[in-house]
Amino acid sequence: MELKSLDRLFYQSLGRQISEIRHEKGISLKELAEELSCSKQMIDNFELGKNRLSEDKFTKICRYLGIKPTIDVNVSFIELEE
Repeated sequence: MELKSLDRLFYQSLGRQISEIRHEKGISLKELAEELSCSKQMIDNFELGKNRLSEDKFTKICRYLGIKPTIDVNVSFIELEE
């Protein structure tokens, strides 16, 4: 697995979690996009792990959702089959 793949997996996981929190709070893509002065497509792509957001926009999302990000990294390994 290449580092680019790990990077993509990280952003997919991050976006998925933001999406889940947004849905739990009943906030639409449109509402969040308006709060950040960007398009719904930009937020949707972030939540799908296709785009990264600037630190400023990520901070604004967290504030709007009432959350504080923490990072917990778990790595596991499996034996390769021969």
